[in-house]
Amino acid sequence: MESTSILHQHYWTAALNYWRDPERRSWILVCPVSIAEVWVVCALAQAFRDAHGAPLTLVIRESHQHIPQMFPGAFDRIIVWEDERLIKFSQRLLGQGAFALDEPIIVHPHFQGLGRYMAPLTQLLRYPGRGGLSFTDHLRLILQLDWESQLTSPLIPKEWRDEAQVYAEKVGLQRGNSVILFPDNNTNPALPDSIWEELTVALIASGKKVFTNMAGTNAGPRLRPLKGSDPIDITIKSGIPLVELAGRFISMANGFQFLLLASRVRAEHTVLIHDFPSSSRLPGSSGGIADPISLQTMQFFGLPWINSSVNEFVIQSENVPLEFIRDIAANTSDKSLKL
Repeated sequence: MESTSILHQHYWTAALNYWRDPERRSWILVCPVSIAEVWVVCALAQAFRDAHGAPLTLVIRESHQHIPQMFPGAFDRIIVWEDERLIKFSQRLLGQGAFALDEPIIVHPHFQGLGRYMAPLTQLLRYPGRGGLSFTDHLRLILQLDWESQLTSPLIPKEWRDEAQVYAEKVGLQRGNSVILFPDNNTNPALPDSIWEELTVALIASGKKVFTNMAGTNAGPRLRPLKGSDPIDITIKSGIPLVELAGRFISMANGFQFLLLASRVRAEHTVLIHDFPSSSRLPGSSGGIADPISLQTMQFFGLPWINSSVNEFVIQSENVPLEFIRDIAANTSDKSLKL
């Protein structure tokens, strides 16, 4: 036990040496987990400055480094680490530190004292009059901000849009008549490809050109597009411009989908909520997920403009009627989930 404590102290000392500003005292916000959490931290950066003052440092994964570029001037320093290194290093800091200048603050509920209660607190949103904490409210709590703290809107650099336009022409994206599918997921167990391929058939029958995002998961890129669709490589830089050029995207609930919708992407969207059994939850996810729908619905994100603009369809992994697949393709709102 003593050796474990000494090891944690070693990592904490290393974190201070790696991330402290050598010139002045500063706040240090560390985001080792998801795209969604990085986006919210960036969007709340100005509110954080207004509330707490002082210079602000952001520590993020390499794969997320383009997110703060959507929020110019939000941070005084940005430190980028290779993904796996930051994930493993941050796990060593669990339970250490304080909310103070020059102390690394890991901005994710699972690294904070109340993290194990994230799922049950979120489930309260489904009980009228009971309240409950959304994902954005969890991060406001960690950052010690008012519940009314405003999220800054991102700015997409013109060169990103120009690059996306060139790429869209290269892959044959039909402006306003294409659908980009996001079938892979790190946050929740993915739906079988067979469901996505049935959806592809229905979309093509309606006259749409269909693309599969080839980014894949943390385990690696997707090897082949869904049958009947064309491949497209979506990145954090190109995501918003390409989706807006396409006109519609369909995905499960995850961090990248959150980024698109939180950024008020101008495109039609449908979310597929996987009603998976708790025994199927992904390794490393929080325990006690008795109600996976609560953690996937747009209400969980806590952004009013999302709640009112997205149709959500609950799907189990087997026996999906063809009529239901056609409803998803048509984005039939009277068949979608209403909480």
